[in-house]
Amino acid sequence: MTPQADMKTNSLLLKKGFQAFQTGDLKTAEQCCHQVLANNDKIPQAHFLVGLIGLESKNRKLAASAFNTVTQLDPKNTAAWAHLAKIFSELGYTLRADEALQKAESFPTDRPLIQNVIGSVWTMLGEHEKARTWYHRAHEAEPQSATYGVNLANAENFLGDLDGAQATIEQILQNHPDHPQAHWVLSGLKKAVDG
Repeated sequence: MTPQADMKTNSLLLKKGFQAFQTGDLKTAEQCCHQVLANNDKIPQAHFLVGLIGLESKNRKLAASAFNTVTQLDPKNTAAWAHLAKIFSELGYTLRADEALQKAESFPTDRPLIQNVIGSVWTMLGEHEKARTWYHRAHEAEPQSATYGVNLANAENFLGDLDGAQATIEQILQNHPDHPQAHWVLSGLKKAVDG
């Protein structure tokens, strides 16, 4: 097979793998990764998909190894650094999490999902002001997302900005009136204000 044909095959396999992952078909996603990596083990996107599969299947060791490989192949991959920081933080490797987080922050990202991951790592590390900054970016980029809004409201609440938290939650509830986490945060805010 020519290198051009290999690239096209790998591209199609990766597309199929990511689509399978999005629908929860981890087995097909994994098979696609194996085929791509058998053809060329220097494709960062294939390792990234392996990392996502590892996260979804609760195999942090696999996920950490895959995201680490991505950062070696593509040192400016903010998403891989962010996911690696989150895994390290969850495992209690605070210094490694902080190093990975610094790398993630050194490369700009306008992707709300990654901004939210960075915010969640800062939350785990107890840096709530920094977390709020990243949650705010994610929420501004995608204001319809209940997840980003709830995370922002929680950070605002933790930092004592009860009015900001309430405004954020009320905005979420306009678009997601039955969102349980938003109602939970709102009830906690009402207790804080009334109490």
